[in-house]
Amino acid sequence: MSLQLLFEKFKQVVDRPESIKEIRSLILQLAVQGKLVEQDPNDESASVLLEKIKAEKERLVKEKKIKNEKPLPPIDPEDRLANIPDSWAYCRIGEGFVLNYGKALSKENRVQTGKVPVYGSNGVVGFHDHFLTDKPCIVIGRKGSAGAVNMAVESSWTTDVAYYVIPPEGFVLKFMHILFLQAGLENIGKGIKPGVNRNEAYIMVVGFPPLAEQHCIVEKVDQLMGLCDCLEDQLSQFDSVKTDLAESAVHHLMEAPTEQEFNRHWTFIRNRFDTLFDNPENVKKLKQAILQLAVQGKLVPQDPNDEPASVLLEKIKTEKQKLIKEGKIKKQKPLPPTVPGEVPFEVPEGWVWDCLSVLAIIGTGSTPTSTEEKYYDGTIPWATSSVTSLSLIFSTEKHVSELALLDFNLKVYNPGVLIIAMYGQGKTRGQISELGIASTINQACCAVDLITQMDFHRKYVKYFFKGEYEKIRLLAAGGAQPNLNVRKIQATKLPIPPLEEQHRIVEKVDQLMGLCDHLESDTGSRNKANSDLLQSLVHHVVEPALVQ
Repeated sequence: MSLQLLFEKFKQVVDRPESIKEIRSLILQLAVQGKLVEQDPNDESASVLLEKIKAEKERLVKEKKIKNEKPLPPIDPEDRLANIPDSWAYCRIGEGFVLNYGKALSKENRVQTGKVPVYGSNGVVGFHDHFLTDKPCIVIGRKGSAGAVNMAVESSWTTDVAYYVIPPEGFVLKFMHILFLQAGLENIGKGIKPGVNRNEAYIMVVGFPPLAEQHCIVEKVDQLMGLCDCLEDQLSQFDSVKTDLAESAVHHLMEAPTEQEFNRHWTFIRNRFDTLFDNPENVKKLKQAILQLAVQGKLVPQDPNDEPASVLLEKIKTEKQKLIKEGKIKKQKPLPPTVPGEVPFEVPEGWVWDCLSVLAIIGTGSTPTSTEEKYYDGTIPWATSSVTSLSLIFSTEKHVSELALLDFNLKVYNPGVLIIAMYGQGKTRGQISELGIASTINQACCAVDLITQMDFHRKYVKYFFKGEYEKIRLLAAGGAQPNLNVRKIQATKLPIPPLEEQHRIVEKVDQLMGLCDHLESDTGSRNKANSDLLQSLVHHVVEPALVQ
């Protein structure tokens, strides 16, 4: 196995920015293993260069230009670099290089107009009028970004959170940069705030080639990294075009004037799914478009024979009055009637805009005193907003007792009740889930108990909230932790189709979402297969001894 096979499969496996990152890493690995360019038997052995470097260090110690460091232990056979060419040499970092401490420079003394770059632990953090060293050097993060490696090609100032290493005579700065990038210095950082200990860095073993080969390696690395840059630009442009095409396809789907046109645009999307929708964000937009089409009456045709939604609402109103009279539910404060001008879009004939409170009994829960074990030693599930990321809730992290129900007026909601997160961390607020078990809830959740207990009706409401997720979140009050409340959930307006059409809509959404999931899974499998192939090729190129 060689680089030739990798290049043959290059177009197949290098199809994502992550792939290029792996290729860049491979290039650097090959560079420090002597596998990137051929060796020239006429080159002076690197062992000669190593002896010159050691002699130069001894001279500088004698002249007291550098300190005499503690002697390093000899390199054990198991520490030797077995896979480097014979013309290369290896040594402990402390034998060949000096890690000089940087010097503190306050932020006030860093200017934006100075000519000398000031390096922190991972790159330039400002400029200065004076230099700490007037020679090119490698800067290694000591604190903060411990082990980060940067290259200063001119005079520079290194602050006290980093080391600077001046290349010894006969060493190419760019190769030294590659060498330290691949040395694994970031792995020796220790502590809560990891730091690189100089003595631990000094005992690490590195290998390097003759000077002439260093030049050849640097030239080859520059060439290959340039190709990676070009490929990265091409992929970026291609991704931009794909995103534009995906958005255009979704737009045409949304604006399709007829069922025939809708089917034509859907077929276009389905046949190009793995190309246009290999980005999870694009798939999310497609699913959102399907949900929007569903609640706008554009996903399935209307049937004039369907019983209008107004009849459904009258039946629900009658049923609610009956439940109130029987004392099974409490009468809720009425909300202002829906005014046609307040709705965001027109709905088909037979549909009705109305508040969620018309369709359901809406409530919340509470949290029993957390320090009282007697409230949490029961078997009654108690759901919090964290479980609303699930489509169906079948278990909860905590359970409460019968005493908790009594003392905190907790209601046990039946399976099928929809749960909306009113507040919570990150993406939680506005998420909707459904109880698969009987459960209580805390005050961060809103329970939506629909009067009409039909699976497809519940699914329609659930799909509406999934489609309106971002808009629902915007209803939250401001502050450091924006929250929804029961009243805002009750007042949420939704378009209500005839029951028969709700059934057809849910069937169609289920079908299209299932296809999206299936196509997304296929795309994910292909991407994973390509990633696995790339990793295998990289492994076999870097470790050819493992190949039979």
